[in-house]
Formats: sequence, structure tokens, C-alpha cells
Amino acid sequence: QYTTATEGGFLFVLYIIMIPVMEYVLYKKHLPKKQMLWILLGLVGSVLMMKSKEITIGKGEAAMLAAAFFASAHIISIDRLDKSKIKTFYLNAFQLMWGAIFTAPFYFFIKHDFSGNYSTKSVLGLFSLIFGSTLLAYFLQIKAQLKISPSMISILFLLESAFSAMFAYWLLGDRLS
Repeated sequence: QYTTATEGGFLFVLYIIMIPVMEYVLYKKHLPKKQMLWILLGLVGSVLMMKSKEITIGKGEAAMLAAAFFASAHIISIDRLDKSKIKTFYLNAFQLMWGAIFTAPFYFFIKHDFSGNYSTKSVLGLFSLIFGSTLLAYFLQIKAQLKISPSMISILFLLESAFSAMFAYWLLGDRLS
């Protein structure tokens, strides 16, 4: 409602920049000069990508940046757990439960229109969010993060922008240009 799915996807992957910075600030993890260069290039690339229009931070963009921040914190916190004791399925179910508890109050602040006009695409979109983007994605993330660093996970998550654009085209009818 407040931004496009594609723009939101591109803003969300800014956590590739946030993760190394947060690790440095929180845990004094050394940032090699090469990584600082990549962070700078990532910021420049983001600005260039948005250069075609005036850069404004509205409600949708602010929400996506906040989500990127919390995704970064999530990736870093998973890395700090004792990996030998992680039961992937239970951790995933537990974090989804807490996610639902913390986001449920926002339901009351969002305008709802349940007019009953549901399409097959809207139902497919809902199920892809529940099972693909949430349940399966977090399960695979936790499984992979038992062996891969947070920085590498964030690099792999750059695919999120491409998938966001693809699903926006397929499910929402957005035009790819």
C-alpha cells in the first residue's frame, strides 16, 4: 500500500550493509578494508538505483528499512547461538510464534477491507508468504547458518530483490522495466 513490492525488496536487502556494521558496533568484529569498500559500493549502488526518482522515505520505505534492521539483528543473533544445541524446526517454530505475538497488535492499526473479492492470485500470494517466504525460508536460513557466516548469509539474501520483483510481476501484476 505504501511502496512497491520491488522497491521494498531492494530496500530490504540493505541488511547486507547493516550486518557487518552491526557486528562491528556490537561485538567489535574487525571490518577488513576490502569489506568497508564493498559496504561503500553497496551504498553508492543503492543511491544510484534510486537516482531515477526523488529519494523519499515514506511509510513503506521506513517499514522496509526497519524490517531490514530487524532481519540483520535476527541473522546476527542466530549466529551467536550455540550451534551444537540448535534444533532447526523448533527454533523456527519458536521464532515464528514470537514474530506473530509482536506483530499481532499492528492488526488493529491497519485499515482493513474484507469485501470478499479474493482472487486465486491473492490466495496464492498469501500461501507463498506463509509457507515460502516465512516457514521454508527461515528454516533454510537457520539450517544454512549453522555452517555459514552472517555476512555470507546476507550476500545470499541479495536474491531476495530478484524474487521480490518476480513475485510482484507474477502475483501483483507489476510491470518489469
